[in-house]
Amino acid sequence: MSLRINKRWILVVLVVAGQLALLIPGSWWLAGQLNRAMRDIAEQRLAVATSRHVIQIAGLIEDLLPNDYDGAAEDHFKLQQLILRTGRPYGATLFVIRTSSGQIVASPEPAATAPETKPIALRELPALGLTLLAVPHEGDVASLVEQFDTYVRWVIIALLIVVVLGSTLLTTFIVRRYESRLADINIDLEALVKSRSQDLLKSRSAVIFGLAMLAESRDGETGQHLKRIRLYVRILGDDLKRILPEVDDEFVNTIEETSALHDIGKVGVPDHVLRTPEQLTEQERKIIRKHTFIGFDTMIAVKRQWGDDPFLTTACEICSAHHEHWDGKGYPFGLKGDTIPLSARIVALADVYDALTSRRVYKDAVSHDSAREYIVKESGSHFDPAVVKAFVRCEEAFKNVVQADEV
Repeated sequence: MSLRINKRWILVVLVVAGQLALLIPGSWWLAGQLNRAMRDIAEQRLAVATSRHVIQIAGLIEDLLPNDYDGAAEDHFKLQQLILRTGRPYGATLFVIRTSSGQIVASPEPAATAPETKPIALRELPALGLTLLAVPHEGDVASLVEQFDTYVRWVIIALLIVVVLGSTLLTTFIVRRYESRLADINIDLEALVKSRSQDLLKSRSAVIFGLAMLAESRDGETGQHLKRIRLYVRILGDDLKRILPEVDDEFVNTIEETSALHDIGKVGVPDHVLRTPEQLTEQERKIIRKHTFIGFDTMIAVKRQWGDDPFLTTACEICSAHHEHWDGKGYPFGLKGDTIPLSARIVALADVYDALTSRRVYKDAVSHDSAREYIVKESGSHFDPAVVKAFVRCEEAFKNVVQADEV
């Protein structure tokens, strides 16, 4: 299973949002700075151009009028026509005033008053007693700056789009490269973990089977009993998977492996009780029943050292409860019905069936049909009815195990 970044688009959106949060204010600040710089440049360029224009117009006036302009109608008309044609150069307005009084003699605007704005260019005509000055026309300057400002802002917006798209593609590319690399690492790790887990499971199974064999050898049994118990548990578990929602592959695998530990507590039972071929006395029954406590205490001790683990929890259940009865008449606690762990209920039926169909020092083996008859009769008393039904559905598989063991 490869690793992927869930909801990749959220990461991309966050990256883009972070960039926009920085770039948009910065871009608007830059645009403002460029606007002010452009205004200064425009005003300087206009001042230079206007000064040249004023010099040219002043020369034309001197050629047009006689010395000492006296305001004659003909001279005034010539001067006014000249200013009307040339009086708005490069974002400025030209005024011709009397040098002595400041009275407007000619301007491109009718009924104009004396300008209060500081002129950007001035040329005195002492021979005529006139002064030619140019006053900046703010509307013209603003128009030029606005055209430049609009162009700059569109350029900035285009750059923003390019940067954001580029960063989005780069982020997506990096994320996918990361996912690809992470997937390769994950595959290697999964293979290593799987290999180590398989080795660990093999080691655990070997230790479990060895411990179980130790308990069985003291009872005069061989490893065949443990193998049959595991087969019976697997058969019942696979059938119950189709009926009970709590039974899945992991559950079946766990009880199949831990079922071998069901009688491990017998290592603490004395030989004269465990291996006697005679009918057990009441006192001997009490002693042999202690194997459930011994097995449970052993698994609890392991669990304390190992930590909480489903495998050890199931082992504790099976060791302590595989002799409990559905009707509450079993031991060691007299549990009843569903209070008995399901794992122990399954192992209980498998253990009894194998005990009935196997030869022991104190009895002969019975046939499958006789064992089936006993188990069905004990449904609802000794055994869980649901487990008995699973046994009946799978009895041919049980019979095959018995026959294969006899060969």
